[in-house]
Amino acid sequence: MNVIFYIVYVIMPIAVLLRVWLANRSNFWMWIIENALFTVVAADLFLTAPWPLTFGFYGRYVFIGLYLMLLGRSFLRLRKHRRDEQPKKKKILLSGLCLSLTALFAFRVSLAIPSQVMPNATALEFPLKGEHFYILQGGPTVVLNHHNPIKAQQFALDILQNDSWGFRSKSWIPTKNTDFNIYGASIHSPCDGVIVKAIDGQDDQSPRHMDESKPAGNFLAIKCANQDVVILLAHLKKGSLRVKDGDRVVAGQKLARVGNSGHTSEPHLHIHAVKSGYKNLLYDGESVPISFQGRQLARNDTLSSACIGSRESVSSSPIA
Repeated sequence: MNVIFYIVYVIMPIAVLLRVWLANRSNFWMWIIENALFTVVAADLFLTAPWPLTFGFYGRYVFIGLYLMLLGRSFLRLRKHRRDEQPKKKKILLSGLCLSLTALFAFRVSLAIPSQVMPNATALEFPLKGEHFYILQGGPTVVLNHHNPIKAQQFALDILQNDSWGFRSKSWIPTKNTDFNIYGASIHSPCDGVIVKAIDGQDDQSPRHMDESKPAGNFLAIKCANQDVVILLAHLKKGSLRVKDGDRVVAGQKLARVGNSGHTSEPHLHIHAVKSGYKNLLYDGESVPISFQGRQLARNDTLSSACIGSRESVSSSPIA
């Protein structure tokens, strides 16, 4: 974790709780203004923080529960009928700053509320089998999805896998790819179709070491049958691909394993869809929303996929 990440997603939640715990306001309106800010910051952290990377997925519920308890305690401790000796000029400046920051965080929260469903999403089978899969990057806004500004990746997803405690790795600061729960997980075809591009042979990077020259790493591109859509599955494990260019595939077929190749800080599965007809699937083309089991996923969503029998007896000949 870099310094900015540490400050925002580790120190800030603790700081918010401590500030509400220590607050001892005597002016009711200043209490309202200040805690309106803390409330939208807490909501922002609850919705947008990548919790499995810090305090665990379930830590988000512990955090919001503690915040509400401390907010109630702060209200009960509000000292009434006592003159507020804080200088008027200082109160005005503090109120203006709080209101400005409240508006900023309220706008971020409005972008993060998981109710923005995109129409005409392509329905796919979830490409991973098992439990506790977690969406690290995903959603139709930049506060939930760092891919969003890139036209071809606007609705891309980065998928991790949590353990039963809600953590995505075996240690808080993982140092090896094998520390991550998702590393080596089997990837299954999300649709019937044909492999239009298969790249293998690129090394898996160590965590936090990224290969900017080959951003997708090892990847598969699948032209879905009866749909004008190509699915890209990226950052695959070296030597794990079981198909090649031109092979026919069916939904549920085993294709490869999750790796850490390319421009990626840790093992995960990147998936996105674009309309077919474009050469550079990472940066060219029109992004298409995707859904799994009727859900359009965003950051902090979780999904389990019951294991289905993969269909291996398929033709390896090209489709014209």
